[in-house]
Amino acid sequence: MRLALRVAWPWAALVCAARAVAAVAVPSSEYFEFSGLKRNFTLFVPESAPASAAPLLVLLHGSYGSGDWMVRQWLDVATREGVILAAPDARKREAWLIRADGPQFLRALVAVVERRQGIDRRRIYLFGSSGGAVYALTLSMVESEFFAATAVHAGAWRTSGEFAALKYARRNVRVAIFIGDKDEYFPLFAVRRTQHALEEAGHFVSVEVIPGHTHAYDQVAAEVSRSAWEFLKVNQLDAAAGSER
Repeated sequence: MRLALRVAWPWAALVCAARAVAAVAVPSSEYFEFSGLKRNFTLFVPESAPASAAPLLVLLHGSYGSGDWMVRQWLDVATREGVILAAPDARKREAWLIRADGPQFLRALVAVVERRQGIDRRRIYLFGSSGGAVYALTLSMVESEFFAATAVHAGAWRTSGEFAALKYARRNVRVAIFIGDKDEYFPLFAVRRTQHALEEAGHFVSVEVIPGHTHAYDQVAAEVSRSAWEFLKVNQLDAAAGSER
């Protein structure tokens, strides 16, 4: 009997360890129907996320990128902070389009996530990189009463059509921009022009210039994601008026 017990304990420990490993959250590939089309997204619900009223971060990839890749840049932060990540793929991978990927599409995405895991609608945030950054800036104006705050990496407005989004904002939005001083696609003058336009319209803008950094997000993802979340998480929408606290 004693020998049997000595053999059983290591086996039990191995079984428990295997179950613990299996319980670790991993990103999942998901889809939902929108406007008659199958739309793909990547979802990550960390074990640390509360069962209800969890914060949700919507991630927008750059041109020819993917939601899966974006989520993987945020896994450490999301796991540590209990943040749900949802990262859709653009209808056309080369660019986000306001008609195909507009506000109703993102609202439908959030609704799908909410049916699976309780989220705090006062704490829905937006982050984008490169082309996703440009689109995130636009959406933060068009959907100013839906997203609590926005952070972007390697992006700015450059055309008059993009700046026109300012007129749609119904409340002042808090925006953080992370940009490399060697960015090949978004020079600092474009970022400063975007910052000035946003501030002139009453929005708060934080700009962090990263010395020696070019355009690639993966080179600075750990640091930027951590800093972006510190900026985002202190903001929330007022439950009654839709205004920021």
